[in-house]
Amino acid sequence: MADCNEMSQQSVSHYVKNVTYAICQVAAEFIKFPSPAENTLMRDFEEVAVMPGIIGCVDGTLIHIKSPGGPDAEHNRGRKVFFALNVMAVCDANMVITNLVVNWPGSAHDSRVYRESGLCAALERGEYRGVLLGDKGYRCDYYLFTPLRNLVTAKDYRYNAAHAKTRNLIERTFGILKRRFGVLGKCLRTEL
Repeated sequence: MADCNEMSQQSVSHYVKNVTYAICQVAAEFIKFPSPAENTLMRDFEEVAVMPGIIGCVDGTLIHIKSPGGPDAEHNRGRKVFFALNVMAVCDANMVITNLVVNWPGSAHDSRVYRESGLCAALERGEYRGVLLGDKGYRCDYYLFTPLRNLVTAKDYRYNAAHAKTRNLIERTFGILKRRFGVLGKCLRTEL
Protein backbone atom coordinates (compact mmCIF):
# COMPACT_ATOMS: atom_id res chain seq x y z
CA MET A 1 0.00 0.00 0.00
CA ALA A 2 2.82 2.39 0.86
CA ASP A 3 4.54 1.80 -2.48
CA CYS A 4 1.36 2.31 -4.53
CA ASN A 5 0.46 5.56 -2.80
CA GLU A 6 3.96 6.95 -2.34
CA MET A 7 3.62 7.00 1.44
CA SER A 8 6.06 5.86 4.08
CA GLN A 9 5.40 2.59 5.90
CA GLN A 10 5.15 4.59 9.12
CA SER A 11 2.34 6.75 7.64
CA VAL A 12 0.45 3.71 6.37
CA SER A 13 0.75 2.02 9.78
CA HIS A 14 -0.51 5.20 11.45
CA TYR A 15 -3.57 5.33 9.16
CA VAL A 16 -4.27 1.61 9.56
CA LYS A 17 -4.16 2.00 13.34
CA ASN A 18 -6.53 5.01 13.23
CA VAL A 19 -9.00 3.28 10.92
CA THR A 20 -8.89 0.11 13.04
CA TYR A 21 -9.59 2.14 16.17
CA ALA A 22 -12.52 3.89 14.45
CA ILE A 23 -13.98 0.56 13.31
CA CYS A 24 -13.69 -0.82 16.84
CA GLN A 25 -15.59 2.19 18.19
CA VAL A 26 -18.66 1.43 16.03
CA ALA A 27 -18.37 -2.37 15.72
CA ALA A 28 -20.99 -3.09 18.39
CA GLU A 29 -23.61 -1.27 16.31
CA PHE A 30 -23.15 -3.75 13.48
CA ILE A 31 -21.89 -7.00 15.03
CA LYS A 32 -24.65 -8.10 17.40
CA PHE A 33 -27.32 -10.67 18.01
CA PRO A 34 -30.77 -9.58 16.86
CA SER A 35 -33.16 -8.43 19.55
CA PRO A 36 -36.00 -10.84 20.41
CA ALA A 37 -38.41 -8.72 18.35
CA GLU A 38 -36.34 -9.14 15.18
CA ASN A 39 -35.11 -12.63 15.98
CA THR A 40 -35.64 -15.08 13.14
CA LEU A 41 -32.41 -16.97 13.89
CA MET A 42 -34.00 -20.28 14.89
CA ARG A 43 -36.34 -20.37 11.90
CA ASP A 44 -33.52 -19.51 9.49
CA PHE A 45 -31.26 -22.22 10.93
CA GLU A 46 -34.04 -24.79 10.88
CA GLU A 47 -34.31 -24.27 7.12
CA VAL A 48 -30.65 -25.28 6.68
CA ALA A 49 -30.83 -28.85 8.03
CA VAL A 50 -33.98 -29.13 10.16
CA MET A 51 -32.17 -28.48 13.44
CA PRO A 52 -34.50 -26.65 15.84
CA GLY A 53 -33.37 -24.14 18.46
CA ILE A 54 -30.10 -23.06 16.83
CA ILE A 55 -29.13 -19.37 17.14
CA GLY A 56 -25.58 -19.44 15.78
CA CYS A 57 -22.49 -21.36 14.71
CA VAL A 58 -19.25 -20.67 16.58
CA ASP A 59 -15.62 -21.30 15.72
CA GLY A 60 -12.20 -19.78 16.01
CA THR A 61 -9.62 -18.91 13.39
CA LEU A 62 -6.00 -17.90 13.70
CA ILE A 63 -4.96 -14.55 12.24
CA HIS A 64 -1.22 -14.51 11.59
CA ILE A 65 0.60 -11.56 13.20
CA LYS A 66 4.21 -10.55 13.58
CA SER A 67 5.79 -11.28 16.94
CA PRO A 68 4.59 -8.69 19.45
CA GLY A 69 7.91 -9.01 21.28
CA GLY A 70 8.35 -8.86 25.01
CA PRO A 71 8.31 -11.57 27.66
CA ASP A 72 4.78 -12.77 26.81
CA ALA A 73 5.29 -13.00 23.04
CA GLU A 74 5.23 -16.82 23.06
CA HIS A 75 1.61 -16.75 24.29
CA ASN A 76 0.74 -15.48 20.83
CA ARG A 77 2.32 -18.48 19.13
CA GLY A 78 -0.57 -20.61 17.93
CA ARG A 79 -0.87 -24.34 17.40
CA LYS A 80 0.33 -23.84 13.81
CA VAL A 81 3.71 -22.52 15.02
CA PHE A 82 3.33 -18.90 13.89
CA PHE A 83 2.38 -15.89 16.02
CA ALA A 84 -1.35 -15.30 15.87
CA LEU A 85 -4.53 -13.97 17.38
CA ASN A 86 -7.27 -16.51 18.05
CA VAL A 87 -10.42 -14.85 16.73
CA MET A 88 -13.80 -16.28 17.73
CA ALA A 89 -16.82 -15.56 15.57
CA VAL A 90 -20.47 -16.57 15.61
CA CYS A 91 -22.55 -16.37 12.44
CA ASP A 92 -26.23 -16.65 11.65
CA ALA A 93 -27.81 -18.84 8.95
CA ASN A 94 -27.07 -16.13 6.36
CA MET A 95 -23.36 -16.10 7.28
CA VAL A 96 -23.62 -12.69 8.93
CA ILE A 97 -21.25 -12.36 11.88
CA THR A 98 -23.29 -11.71 15.03
CA ASN A 99 -20.50 -11.96 17.61
CA LEU A 100 -16.76 -11.41 17.36
CA VAL A 101 -13.96 -11.74 19.94
CA VAL A 102 -10.47 -10.67 18.82
CA ASN A 103 -8.46 -10.21 22.02
CA TRP A 104 -7.01 -13.69 22.60
CA PRO A 105 -3.49 -14.91 21.82
CA GLY A 106 -2.96 -17.70 19.33
CA SER A 107 -2.14 -20.18 22.10
CA ALA A 108 -5.65 -19.90 23.60
CA HIS A 109 -7.94 -22.83 22.86
CA ASP A 110 -11.20 -22.07 21.01
CA SER A 111 -13.17 -23.55 23.90
CA ARG A 112 -11.55 -21.21 26.42
CA VAL A 113 -12.16 -18.15 24.25
CA TYR A 114 -15.85 -19.11 24.08
CA ARG A 115 -16.18 -19.95 27.81
CA GLU A 116 -14.76 -16.58 28.81
CA SER A 117 -16.69 -14.57 26.23
CA GLY A 118 -19.49 -12.15 26.94
CA LEU A 119 -21.74 -14.25 24.70
CA CYS A 120 -21.28 -17.36 26.86
CA ALA A 121 -22.08 -15.30 29.95
CA ALA A 122 -25.18 -13.85 28.24
CA LEU A 123 -26.39 -17.34 27.31
CA GLU A 124 -25.88 -18.51 30.90
CA ARG A 125 -27.87 -15.51 32.19
CA GLY A 126 -30.73 -16.45 29.86
CA GLU A 127 -30.47 -13.36 27.66
CA TYR A 128 -30.84 -15.51 24.53
CA ARG A 129 -32.99 -18.57 23.99
CA GLY A 130 -31.43 -21.32 21.91
CA VAL A 131 -28.07 -22.98 21.40
CA LEU A 132 -24.91 -22.56 19.38
CA LEU A 133 -23.25 -25.24 17.28
CA GLY A 134 -19.52 -25.81 17.66
CA ASP A 135 -17.00 -28.39 16.48
CA LYS A 136 -15.53 -31.21 18.57
CA GLY A 137 -12.93 -28.83 20.02
CA TYR A 138 -15.63 -27.28 22.20
CA ARG A 139 -17.11 -28.77 25.35
CA CYS A 140 -20.74 -29.71 24.81
CA ASP A 141 -23.02 -27.97 27.29
CA TYR A 142 -26.54 -26.65 27.66
CA TYR A 143 -25.88 -23.71 25.32
CA LEU A 144 -23.40 -25.22 22.84
CA PHE A 145 -23.93 -28.49 21.01
CA THR A 146 -21.05 -30.42 19.46
CA PRO A 147 -20.98 -33.53 17.23
CA LEU A 148 -21.69 -36.84 18.93
CA ARG A 149 -18.56 -38.95 19.42
CA ASN A 150 -19.90 -42.50 19.76
CA LEU A 151 -22.39 -43.00 16.98
CA VAL A 152 -24.69 -45.96 17.57
CA THR A 153 -28.12 -45.34 16.12
CA ALA A 154 -29.34 -43.97 12.81
CA LYS A 155 -30.59 -40.98 14.81
CA ASP A 156 -27.01 -40.27 15.98
CA TYR A 157 -25.76 -40.31 12.39
CA ARG A 158 -28.60 -38.02 11.25
CA TYR A 159 -27.82 -35.60 14.09
CA ASN A 160 -24.14 -35.45 13.14
CA ALA A 161 -24.96 -34.97 9.45
CA ALA A 162 -27.36 -32.10 10.24
CA HIS A 163 -24.87 -30.64 12.72
CA ALA A 164 -22.04 -30.71 10.14
CA LYS A 165 -24.19 -29.19 7.41
CA THR A 166 -25.33 -26.37 9.68
CA ARG A 167 -22.01 -25.73 11.43
CA ASN A 168 -20.26 -25.52 8.07
CA LEU A 169 -21.77 -22.03 7.79
CA ILE A 170 -19.10 -20.60 10.12
CA GLU A 171 -16.33 -22.27 8.09
CA ARG A 172 -17.75 -20.70 4.94
CA THR A 173 -18.09 -17.35 6.72
CA PHE A 174 -14.39 -17.39 7.63
CA GLY A 175 -13.55 -18.34 4.04
CA ILE A 176 -15.54 -15.41 2.65
CA LEU A 177 -14.03 -13.03 5.21
CA LYS A 178 -10.47 -14.08 4.39
CA ARG A 179 -11.07 -13.86 0.63
CA ARG A 180 -12.72 -10.46 0.89
CA PHE A 181 -10.02 -9.11 3.19
CA GLY A 182 -6.96 -10.90 1.83
CA VAL A 183 -4.70 -9.37 4.46
CA LEU A 184 -6.33 -11.69 7.04
CA GLY A 185 -4.81 -14.65 5.23
CA LYS A 186 -1.32 -13.16 5.45
CA CYS A 187 0.86 -11.99 8.31
CA LEU A 188 -0.41 -8.71 9.76
CA ARG A 189 2.67 -6.55 10.18
CA THR A 190 0.97 -3.59 11.82
CA GLU A 191 1.63 -2.92 15.50
CA LEU A 192 -1.43 -4.05 17.44
